[in-house]
Amino acid sequence: MILLVSILYYSQYKISNKTPSDNVEIDSDGDGIVDTLDLCPNTLSGSIVDLNGCKETLRFSNWMHPNLDSGKIDMFNETEQWDETLASIDGYGFYIAELSNSRTNYSRIINALDSNDVDVIVEGGGTLNFGGCDERNGENSAEIEIEKMRPYYEAGGHVDYFTMDGPISRVIDGGRSNDCGFTLNQSVDELVDYMQTMHLAHPEIGIGLLVNFPNWAYAETESYQCNNSNWGGGIDYYDVLEAALNAIELAGEELAYFIADNPWGYASGTHTSVCSYDVSRIDWMGRILSLENQVKSHGIPFGMTYNSELGGNSDNETYYNDTIEFINTYQDYGGSPDIRNIESWYPYPAENRPEETLYTFTNLMLAAIDLLEKDD
Repeated sequence: MILLVSILYYSQYKISNKTPSDNVEIDSDGDGIVDTLDLCPNTLSGSIVDLNGCKETLRFSNWMHPNLDSGKIDMFNETEQWDETLASIDGYGFYIAELSNSRTNYSRIINALDSNDVDVIVEGGGTLNFGGCDERNGENSAEIEIEKMRPYYEAGGHVDYFTMDGPISRVIDGGRSNDCGFTLNQSVDELVDYMQTMHLAHPEIGIGLLVNFPNWAYAETESYQCNNSNWGGGIDYYDVLEAALNAIELAGEELAYFIADNPWGYASGTHTSVCSYDVSRIDWMGRILSLENQVKSHGIPFGMTYNSELGGNSDNETYYNDTIEFINTYQDYGGSPDIRNIESWYPYPAENRPEETLYTFTNLMLAAIDLLEKDD
């Protein structure tokens, strides 16, 4: 474990070999706002703040995250084909590998997102099963992912939010394939180490936690595929999350947000399952709502990823229709995510633009925002 007793970050000056008489502006809480201007002087590490140094809210944020294979980088060469979408979104997501290529010209991406005041969200793994299955896993994993983001930073870019995609499932015994065999306590300890190491390098980044929710038991309900995918040996994710949040708080860290990954077929009970009973009888939507309430009870913004595995593997139209149905159904159920994340890691939608063309990703994004903001 990393012990952080007292760490000072300095946002505007390098202060080695300087004394207080040098009139150096100090940023004691490392939030990027110097103490003389900071109205909230004890912001926790990882908090995203406004110009006064006070924590910003992610309430009703619309995030867009197209897949890897749909001309994602090239779309920034033709922003006129999705200018309304670009002006309407609050965040744009990248998988970490997309920002790690030193040969990629990131200038158009940086300029387009900055000029439209769009946050940059990067999705990585968090604690990695190839980060070493020992007490250095958290530190090693963070160092690997910090290095992957280096080309984007060297190009003049910055990252606002970093999503850890199922980090506990990567290392806990009974998690993903090739997990580290860690206990829950070990998994949580390494998660904290990861966050602390990331914030030592990038105190400006708000770190979020994503759960691949259908693969976990929750509130006495088995995972969607029963024993075939009960990660953690069937441990209840309610307890996993409570352990993680308690450890993060005790370490003086802060989780900036939480996201549930639960595609439409699993949320509606229409996806095939190997369970011995009819899974359509389970209240899967209520299960997600319970998770939302648990997260919000800790004062953490809750995010929902809206997408469709069936449509993502078949065609643009099914993906569009299922995603819109998911938004409508969850809102009718009482769900009210703070972050509304439209994301695909599937082959479809195969086209991102133009936004006027039915069923492209940007066309879906505009339709989703229109639906979501009616209830804001």
